[in-house]
Amino acid sequence: GAGDYSVVNAKEAERRRKHQVSNGEIKSKLTLENLSELVKKKEPHFTHMNVAAAWHTMARLGKNTAREPGARPRDPELINLLARRGVDVAGELDPQGVSNIMWALATMQEQGQGELVAALSHRGNELMQDFNSQNIANTLWALAKLGLSGQSVLLISALVRRGREIATSFIPQEIANTLHALSKMGITWAKDLVSAMARAGRVTAHEFHPLELANTLLALARLGGVQEKEFIHALCSRARELVTGFKSHEVASTMWGLAEMQVTGEWELVAALGRRAQEVVGNFRGDDTAKVLWSLARLGGGGDRTVLTSLARRARDVAPHLTSEDVAKTLWSLAVMGHGGEGDIINALCERGIAMAEKMAPKDVSSSLWALATMGVTGRRALVAALERKALQTVNDFNAEDVCSTLWALATMSVRCEGALVTALIRKGRDLAGSFKPDQVSHFLWSLATMG
Repeated sequence: GAGDYSVVNAKEAERRRKHQVSNGEIKSKLTLENLSELVKKKEPHFTHMNVAAAWHTMARLGKNTAREPGARPRDPELINLLARRGVDVAGELDPQGVSNIMWALATMQEQGQGELVAALSHRGNELMQDFNSQNIANTLWALAKLGLSGQSVLLISALVRRGREIATSFIPQEIANTLHALSKMGITWAKDLVSAMARAGRVTAHEFHPLELANTLLALARLGGVQEKEFIHALCSRARELVTGFKSHEVASTMWGLAEMQVTGEWELVAALGRRAQEVVGNFRGDDTAKVLWSLARLGGGGDRTVLTSLARRARDVAPHLTSEDVAKTLWSLAVMGHGGEGDIINALCERGIAMAEKMAPKDVSSSLWALATMGVTGRRALVAALERKALQTVNDFNAEDVCSTLWALATMSVRCEGALVTALIRKGRDLAGSFKPDQVSHFLWSLATMG
């Protein structure tokens, strides 16, 4: 009767209590092994909150373990167990749970969990009106990190709409992460969200930290946010206050963002960034070195020769690690800023250029040849020949600037007019003549006359 039913209920409640897992118990695990033991023992009884806590804890422990020599920061069995359970309970998750699991997947770079991501995306869409600024920023960051912009269009669109609605609640870190995620995914259509983030950021610019400043300026440049002038200048004002504490990658990203957007009127900041670059030059990687040199050349900041010399020497030291684009940018930058064409710095760059010429895009080929000619580099026939070969292979993809720069360089370096490359450039020039600017017309004609 009713008494028997009560006994059954009491037994079921006791059974559940015995198997119940608290989030505190999950978060207290200090190693992946300890977490794995708990999950394998009690995973069938995990609630949606337990699953979110376990994913978050696994990602945090994995990050710490990865720093230890000889460590194994990944447990495939544990990941698959939590992925399956995550799919089962996805319909019960709250916004924090959705964003926490997305964050964990991205932090661990788990790109093979399509079913779980689909379930999380579906749940995220259902709950979007309850997402707060942190949920939005973290989820967008995770989607960008996982490279899922194509598979998550509906979720991204919903996140963008929700972000616009509550933009005033975003703190600097969330603004920086949101804009960084949009730029990484190439989402240039979210102009309204970018403007909303800029309006919110103007109010809190004085609270931005160096990394947030650097990432935001970099993202604005990639998103075509140059029109957000008030926000940009507010960020620059804050950067002037903090620049002496910038790390090497923060210097590089900030300078690149300013140069790409062709920000004017910030000479004091550019000079301060140049001085800071000199102080941290030993920490620059190859791409950072190329970015800073290119930025100084674009911003007209090459007047301090001690800064230029320090960066040029760093380019020499990291030359074996430069990409094809880095080589081209570095050569172009040194030429623009009046660096001489001889010495061990140019030797190292030319050597790397020979190795990377085959991978160069048309713009890299033309700017490298232009730089060599401008610096008056002599005796580098091997590099010039490698660049000429690549130019001939890719000449059909040249634009007007590529054609004119390459012809001008060849003429300046006394190349004669009868070669196959020159013939191909002239033919391409005729095809593009309608798009030539006045200075390009004069360079083209001068080159033909000079080469005879």
